[in-house]
Amino acid sequence: MKTDSIFVGDIRVCTKYIEHKMFTTETYMSDICFGSESFGHIEIEDELYKEGAILVKTKNGGYVDLDNLNLQLQLYMTTMSKNEAFYLSSYPRKLIMMTSAYYQDSLFVDTQTLKPYKVIQPEAKKNVSVKKLRTFRR
Repeated sequence: MKTDSIFVGDIRVCTKYIEHKMFTTETYMSDICFGSESFGHIEIEDELYKEGAILVKTKNGGYVDLDNLNLQLQLYMTTMSKNEAFYLSSYPRKLIMMTSAYYQDSLFVDTQTLKPYKVIQPEAKKNVSVKKLRTFRR
């Protein structure tokens, strides 16, 4: 695994997610929605879920906690689209995390605490094994 896809950062959990819509318009034609627009704001509160997690970045922008990394899914996760990542992240296992909350109790990565693994471990080579990462954490 290349070290440029490994990061260290905090994971947060969304405790409050309320959408305040001031104006909504939808365009329907024969029970098929062609367009939808909403204006307003979203009220979000979160708290720390896990500090200093080792995160693996997927090809399309999501993050996977090393503790939840299933090696059989590794190839699939690095090639999936953003829509598939969003669908998979809504599972109770919360495998793939985005950088912002999108519903209550969702896990997401705090981008302000995100640091590349190379900065933490300057002696790291270009490639590193998952086994070495797991021993580094302890």
